[in-house]
Amino acid sequence: MNLNHQNTDTAHQDEVQLPAREQEHASPEALPSESSGKVIQLNLGAQSRNAARDYMEVSVPDSVKTILMVTPTAQLDKMALDNERMFEARYGFRGGKAVRRQIIALQHQYDLTDAEVTTLRKGGQMAIRPKDQTVLVAPDMVAPFAGGVYLVMITAFCLSWLIDVTLRDAPESRKVFAIVMIGMLWVGVIWYTSTRMIGPWQLIKQRIRQFRATKDDSRSSDDADAQPL
Repeated sequence: MNLNHQNTDTAHQDEVQLPAREQEHASPEALPSESSGKVIQLNLGAQSRNAARDYMEVSVPDSVKTILMVTPTAQLDKMALDNERMFEARYGFRGGKAVRRQIIALQHQYDLTDAEVTTLRKGGQMAIRPKDQTVLVAPDMVAPFAGGVYLVMITAFCLSWLIDVTLRDAPESRKVFAIVMIGMLWVGVIWYTSTRMIGPWQLIKQRIRQFRATKDDSRSSDDADAQPL
């Protein structure tokens, strides 16, 4: 009897101590102490960025277009100056470091956007001299004059075609189709000459005028401050 009672007490003691040992082994992971060296970090919300230990966060944009949209202008200038491929993605052409530096300086000088820089270069108002890699920006009358001549010639041709189509003996559906095609051609020519040939010339003239006016205002204000009271 005593032996059975003793075995029963031993089994009961094992049953009682077993959960205690499991709890002892599990406690360092569930409740880390200060002496264990473990760090618990909670990031709550989208703006929580409290780094601890080996926490690293890396943002990788999915395309160059995304970089151009979300990166500040000062950082884009540095990236375009150091990387010709980023410069090409931004302005549409490649250039040496001297050219890239001048383009960025002229953009800030005349308060131009990236698209306006590209438009000026395509319109012939911004030229790169390959001999010494110098960027020249000045109102050039060749492109707008050629655009005006081109527009007058196409307009004369379109008018003669419209008269010819109207006087022809043909079904009305074919006449309407021909008139629509001539009108689309004329509108396309107007768009091209205004945006690629005449528009850049007007743009650089306006920006140079604004730059000179701002410079004169700042000079006059400096002279007024320098006069004795």
